[in-house]
Amino acid sequence: MNKKMETPFAIGSALWAGMSKLLEEMGEVQQVLGKIIATGGKPVHWDGTNLNGRLESELGDLLAAIGFFLHANPHLDEDRIEERRLLKTALFKKWHQELPSPEMRVAEERANVSEEIIDRAISAFGSVNHSRSDSDLRTDMRAAINAALHGVKGNG
Repeated sequence: MNKKMETPFAIGSALWAGMSKLLEEMGEVQQVLGKIIATGGKPVHWDGTNLNGRLESELGDLLAAIGFFLHANPHLDEDRIEERRLLKTALFKKWHQELPSPEMRVAEERANVSEEIIDRAISAFGSVNHSRSDSDLRTDMRAAINAALHGVKGNG
């Protein structure tokens, strides 16, 4: 007997077959990714399981669910989906190569914060000391902020 399931969205249904399984597998990948983030990227979870292995298994399950979903829903254009996958993959690879290293991003963020602090300080207090130029104040403030960010203590 080859009767379609009457519950929509499930494997065996006539309406969006496999959608519920696809969502379930997506959630399981998200769960493992959340655990990896919670451990600071370490592969061993607090319960002793290997998160790399769990992620590999869940990604495999997700790919299977995607493949089944496409197979069971022939009204979707697999060629269009593949074309989009290839475009996005190329874009992600480009972004990955163009982005600065984590160390560079931290340094840039510190520089941006430093300049914002300097701008605020000069606008709030710059007019108090008329004997020094904004440039001199900026230089001194930048040195003080860099010392504070890097844990260097002043002479005073």
